[in-house]
Amino acid sequence: MTDANRKLLGRHMGLATRERVYETAEGIEVESNDHYDITRRRVFFDDVVLVTYHRQIGALFIVLNSLFVMMMVGLSALMAAAIRTKDIWPVIIFWLIVATPSFIAVILRLLLRVEVINVYGRRSKATLRYSWRKQHAREVYGRICARVRQAQRVSEPAPAPERESPELPPQLVPPLP
Repeated sequence: MTDANRKLLGRHMGLATRERVYETAEGIEVESNDHYDITRRRVFFDDVVLVTYHRQIGALFIVLNSLFVMMMVGLSALMAAAIRTKDIWPVIIFWLIVATPSFIAVILRLLLRVEVINVYGRRSKATLRYSWRKQHAREVYGRICARVRQAQRVSEPAPAPERESPELPPQLVPPLP
């Protein structure tokens, strides 16, 4: 479903989930696709408590890709030890070439990291992740902070004028028995 009132801020795909984060006039909207369940949650700009911007490595990504690389290197070493002919090098090179993309992905993730923007509301949270577009992540963070300031400034009640309270008459105390 596309809506002219929503602007796509970012997408994130996990192992089993797909998330799209939109900016609307009222706040941030997150559509989450988990297998067959689709959920939508919102963080309104006037309910935002905290907006954070940080970088993370993603330990699961590093561990899984490193295990794959070690498995491929171990498999090629096992083949080299089992078969002692000169024709084994093409097989070893094949398995090392298969492991190369994962090795490059681990190195790039360690160097570049993932930019993460968290928007915490009173009742909900939105998370935006940017792996490649670092400048865009900073622009989105600045726009979200500006929209939150603007919405909270408008919804903030005006201070009451200072005035003196009128003197209250002394309370009538019933006589003691």
